[in-house]
Amino acid sequence: MEFKFIAPEDLQMPVGIAEEIQALGKGHDVDFMDDINGIGSADIIYSTRTQEERFSSPEYFEKYRGKLKIDRATVDNLCKPEVIIMHPLPRR
Repeated sequence: MEFKFIAPEDLQMPVGIAEEIQALGKGHDVDFMDDINGIGSADIIYSTRTQEERFSSPEYFEKYRGKLKIDRATVDNLCKPEVIIMHPLPRR
């Protein structure tokens, strides 16, 4: 499997998680990135909102505002037609 963790540097998945995945010895690939274009090859996407309260400054949050958003246009332009999108919160 290939795991792509897409988030700003300050909010990136802890390296220990990647090490645990790789320690399974199954040949899983783990990549860290901050560009939403990385979702293009995904079969499954698990997404949460960009949490402003976790950024080190409001200016740093503004740098990423809207850039990691997954909406219909993002899915249509970047994703495979059969992609599965998962999210921890209820839909509106």
